[in-house]
Parts: sequence; structure tokens; C-alpha cells
Amino acid sequence: MKKRVARPVQPENIDYEGQMLRNLVGIIVVSAHIMYGSSVDADVVLDFEQLEHVDAFVDVPPGLTYSEDGYTLTTPGLGGFASFGTLDSRFTGSTSLIINSLPNPLDLQDPRNSAILTRDGGGSFALRSIDLAELNFHLSTTVTFVATKSGGGTATQSFTIDGIGFAAETFFFSTEFESITSVTWRQEGNFHQFDNIVVGPAGPIVPEPSTMLLFSSGLIGLAFSRRRLSSAKPKHGRKHR
Repeated sequence: MKKRVARPVQPENIDYEGQMLRNLVGIIVVSAHIMYGSSVDADVVLDFEQLEHVDAFVDVPPGLTYSEDGYTLTTPGLGGFASFGTLDSRFTGSTSLIINSLPNPLDLQDPRNSAILTRDGGGSFALRSIDLAELNFHLSTTVTFVATKSGGGTATQSFTIDGIGFAAETFFFSTEFESITSVTWRQEGNFHQFDNIVVGPAGPIVPEPSTMLLFSSGLIGLAFSRRRLSSAKPKHGRKHR
């Protein structure tokens, strides 16, 4: 006579698999917050869209200064800043700014050819990225950025635009630009236009303490759910003849 092996009865109305799924979704959400949300929410994109004009002309509405979202661009050049209309062949698809003072052919370091970005009130900030595009003749050009660091000294980084069409390219700054008080660049060589300057609070992007606590809680909850589910599964005994 065969013996029937007793099997543990799984408790009813406890959805362990659903609980595991909810914990997993929570971990994914918190992970995304760690990767993208902790500091990005505080970042600002200077996109110049308020200067958009529907025509085929070069407009000079900003003059020598332009301010947006707590940051100010200035240029010592008499030509000020300018922007292309949306119907101009050099329009990149998004309103960009141009340093409208022609470079001094005898002195490319002439400060009148430059743009200077600062935070209103003189505070420090991080410079994360910028879009650059050629301005004329579809020619490649190199743009050099020199920043004054909060703790003293300078940071320098150069980007080369490929010169293919009037399409903007996004360039990312190194960690040397994470805590600066100003950054300067010049209209040199074959000229350029710039757009979508991403700036934010000084310092690297790091998870907030509350975010790390949520992430840890999610991992603990997932481990606990797996243990509960494992203990609730029926265990098959060895059959006896």
C-alpha cells in the first residue's frame, strides 16, 4: 500500500508573486531616480526659445546681455548676440545664439570676440553640456572653453564641430567644470552658433540620502518576498513503495 506524503498547505489570499513584482517595480523606479532624477530636476537648459522669430533674417534682440533661468550671458563686443530666424538656411532647427562681433584677424584672443556665462548673484555652478553648430560655409571649427573654478585656477576644454550641414552637435564637459564661477569662449576661426547650455548646481550628480534609503528598502523587501515565497511552495517528499 502506497503511503501518501502530506504536503504543506499554502496560505490563501497572500499574493507573494504580486508582492515580488511590486517590489521589483519599486526598485526599477528608484534606480531610474538615482540615475536620472536626483540632480537632473535641478539642472537648467538655456535654450533661447523665447528669442525665436519666424523670418529669414539675423535678429539682434539680446544685445550685449541675455538672461534666462538665473544665468546671464554677456559679450564685450559691440555687435552683441544675434540669432537666425527659423526660415534662414543656417537655422539648426532650434533657436541658437551667435557672438555677433567679428574676430580681430590680428588678435583672436581679443575679448570682444567672446561670450561669458555666469550665475546670477555670482554663485558657483556646474556646466554639463552645450550644443554647437557651424555658422558659415559648412566648415569645421574648434571652440575652446575656459572656466574659472570655484576653488581657484581654471579648467579648459575644446570641442571641434564637424562642419557637416547646419546641424547642432552636443558636447559634454569634463568633471573639471563641476564647480565654476564663470566660463568664457570666443568666436574664432570659421565661426559657430551655440544652443541648449545645460547648467546646474555645483558638484557631481549624486544620489540623495532619501533615495538611497528607498533603494535599500526595496532590495530588502524583494529578498524578504523571495524567502516567503520559497517557504510557501510545497516540498515534494520522497515516494515510498
